[in-house]
Amino acid sequence: MARVQHVEIIDDLDGEPIDVADVHTVEVEITLPGRRPARYRLDLRADSLAEFEKDIGRYLTRTESVSDVHQNVRSDQRTRSGRSTRSVRKWALANGYSVATHGRLPNSIVRAFEAAH
Repeated sequence: MARVQHVEIIDDLDGEPIDVADVHTVEVEITLPGRRPARYRLDLRADSLAEFEKDIGRYLTRTESVSDVHQNVRSDQRTRSGRSTRSVRKWALANGYSVATHGRLPNSIVRAFEAAH
């Protein structure tokens, strides 16, 4: 037996169905103080997209773009003593320490690394 499914996309601002040719998907990531980053997705028609851009525009005109910040972050940070965090992590794992793959290194691990070198 043949089966046909009908998928209807609803405009997230006005709750009305959207013509497939008029669907605009907006993704937003926001981090509020004391909270983890959250990603949101909206499906909007052109009129709702224009309204969304107008509403969010008043905030965006006062913001600083952070896209360049992520590109300038060094992949291999340094400890206060100038040691590569990558080499400290590698040493810690090889010597039985439990250490995260990214983020700040515990001072106890950095001190143990420096004592061993």
